[in-house]
Amino acid sequence: MTSVKIRPIGYRLIVKPETVEEKVGSIYIPDEAKDQKQWKQSKGEVVAMGELAFTTGTPGKEDYIAFPNRPKVGDVVMFREYAGYAWKDEDGTRFATLNDDDVMGVEIADE
Repeated sequence: MTSVKIRPIGYRLIVKPETVEEKVGSIYIPDEAKDQKQWKQSKGEVVAMGELAFTTGTPGKEDYIAFPNRPKVGDVVMFREYAGYAWKDEDGTRFATLNDDDVMGVEIADE
């Protein structure tokens, strides 16, 4: 699991997109094409979540609901292709900060 030095707030979460292969068969993928494809990835690991992610209503009030099937840190999620804000940390690791409603599904682990 990756640790990140930023804590998302509210309904946001930080996802580490899946990496792109450098080689497909015997064809080498240039860095520029790899970079473009990297940001288009629509699956990634949740590394941090805001306190209100995947909830609705006001905490402590009767209308507050925390969705029972929400992802947790470590889960792999599917999200909209160009959703959120893409950025790199100081060691070059890529991340995306998303709103919780950009997440469309959670990968089911094989059991």
